[in-house]
Amino acid sequence: MKILLINPETPDFIQIKDKNFPLSLLYLGSSLKSDGHDVKIFDADRKPVSTLENVLSSFNPQLAGVTCLFSGKIESTLYIA
Repeated sequence: MKILLINPETPDFIQIKDKNFPLSLLYLGSSLKSDGHDVKIFDADRKPVSTLENVLSSFNPQLAGVTCLFSGKIESTLYIA
């Protein structure tokens, strides 16, 4: 199964975005890969959300998961969902 895991954009009031990548996505992705799934992780902190459409059309996942590390990310999480 093709699975896309998404880390939404961190809001501007958070200064250090590099430290906010959720390890849970990496753990989940690793576990899914070991079970034979095709997994891709999209990080909106490193790529603009507008490129998510390209990833969705090229990868064509059967399932997508969006994480929300803390409540400050709720707007971008809801936008992506």
